[in-house]
Amino acid sequence: MEKLTEHIIDEWLVLKCQTGDEKAFSLLVKRWHPKLTMQAYRHTQNIEAARDIAQESWHAFIRGLNNLHDPAAFRVWIYRIVSRRSVDWIRKVTRERKVLNSIEAREELNPVSIEPGSTLLQQLKETLKILPNNQRIILSMFYLDSIKVREMAAILSIPEGTVKSRLFHAREHLKSIYKQYNYENE
Repeated sequence: MEKLTEHIIDEWLVLKCQTGDEKAFSLLVKRWHPKLTMQAYRHTQNIEAARDIAQESWHAFIRGLNNLHDPAAFRVWIYRIVSRRSVDWIRKVTRERKVLNSIEAREELNPVSIEPGSTLLQQLKETLKILPNNQRIILSMFYLDSIKVREMAAILSIPEGTVKSRLFHAREHLKSIYKQYNYENE
């Protein structure tokens, strides 16, 4: 019920923004900017880039606001903007590395550094850091942001079956990391 109320508030704010209400825009930014920054960070693993991407996404929101005909689609639409801009940033960084001939071999993943007595959430966050980017993003969106499979498919522009498959493989990878950690600490 609470999620439904949140969606209704967002829809109302989007409608008010479409009429030029600056206060509504300010409230929408206040509600969504941290989520957008976190989504960009999941892609880029760079907090400064994530902040820039979130800011650029608000500019894209303003430019495309009148093209958003269904305010209920705001959540998927804004996440898609952030995801695409994040991918663009990654491509740009990759191109720059190639131009400078400074591409290095990907570092081996460090073992999980979980402190004894740490909370389950701390352990999960630490483990998520070593997962491949696409698995980290999909798990974070599903579990931390409570984004449904259908919405993730729309955000990432992939079929729902692909989202389900990635979730399955990410969960299996996470399980294997925890099993490895548990065997090492027994």
